[in-house]
Amino acid sequence: MCKIILPNVVQVNDENEIHIDNNNEYDSSTDFNLYDILDRSELIKIFNIKMDIEKLKQEVAIKERDLAIEKRDIVIEKRDIAIKERDIAIKERDVAIEKRDIAIKERDLMIIENKKLLKYIKTTLTSHRKK
Repeated sequence: MCKIILPNVVQVNDENEIHIDNNNEYDSSTDFNLYDILDRSELIKIFNIKMDIEKLKQEVAIKERDLAIEKRDIVIEKRDIAIKERDIAIKERDVAIEKRDIAIKERDLMIIENKKLLKYIKTTLTSHRKK
C-alpha cells in the first residue's frame, strides 16, 4: 500500500478508504478520481510540480514584499528630503531676518551719525559766525 499526501488534493492509497479533500469527505469506492489511476511516479511528478509552483508563488510573494518595502523606503526618503528642505527654508528665512536686522541697525547708525554730523556742522557754523 502506498499512501502519498498531496497538497489540496485527495489522499491516494490502494484501498477503498474515505478520503478528505478541503474538509469534504467521500468514499473513493463510489467516486472516480484522477489520482486513483496514476502510478506512484506520476503522483510524485505531480506533487513535485505543485511544490515547484508553490515555491515560485512564495518567491513572487517575497519579491512583491521587497518591492513594497523599497517603495516605503522611497516614501520615507522623500519625506526626509521634504523635512530637510523645510529646515533649510527656515534657516534661509532666519538669515534674511538677521540681514534685515543688520540693515536696520546700519540705518539707525547712519541716522545717529547724520544727527551728530548735523549738530557738529551747526555748532561749527554758529561758532564761525560769531567770530
